Amino acid sequence: MDKKDVCKHCGGNSFVETKHGNEAVVHSINRLNSRKETLYHMICVDCGTVKRSYVKNAKRLL
Repeated sequence: MDKKDVCKHCGGNSFVETKHGNEAVVHSINRLNSRKETLYHMICVDCGTVKRSYVKNAKRLL
């Protein structure tokens, strides 16, 4: 994360990257056989607020 990133909730600037475990994945609702992608989160270490949720390869969902 960029050092300029600040938590909008508490003002903290320390974040950790996490991911959903097991079957917590996302897939396209427009394709029956779309590939699954793991959902990652950037979480503020100070207060636990989720700053960002994302997949690392969104093009695989097309």
